[in-house]
Amino acid sequence: KRQLYPDRQDPLLTLPAQKIFLAKDHMPTGPAVSVEGRTDLRKAKPLGTPALDDCFTELTEPRICLSYPEDGVEILFELDPLFRFVVLYIPTQLDGRGAEFFAIEPQTHVTGALPLAAQGWKDTGLKVLVPGERWGAPLKISVQQTKN
Repeated sequence: KRQLYPDRQDPLLTLPAQKIFLAKDHMPTGPAVSVEGRTDLRKAKPLGTPALDDCFTELTEPRICLSYPEDGVEILFELDPLFRFVVLYIPTQLDGRGAEFFAIEPQTHVTGALPLAAQGWKDTGLKVLVPGERWGAPLKISVQQTKN
């Protein structure tokens, strides 16, 4: 949820990704490009209303932090190295305000990896399993109190 209580500021998000696959209609439009401006979340920034639905990659550290400073709450996502991609969905309403919800989605592959790989894209994170093969990775989400 965007705010834990009414009339609070947006939470702060730190997503240490160096690149982003910009998307249109939920699918990447080209190779990953360097983050900048509204997509540069390497240092904590308010969620705001950036209207994002894009896949970030090239993480410099395996953790994402969502902080609610006014409420003294921090949510940490600790990622296994297999989670090389993170989709960040921050929609806006018709009036331009941020929707009441957003999504942080760690992934092992870029959005649409299968059709993109078929088109010749490299490094999509796609892993094809043989029948009976198992594959997975841990993801830890913790909630911490940051003030009394």
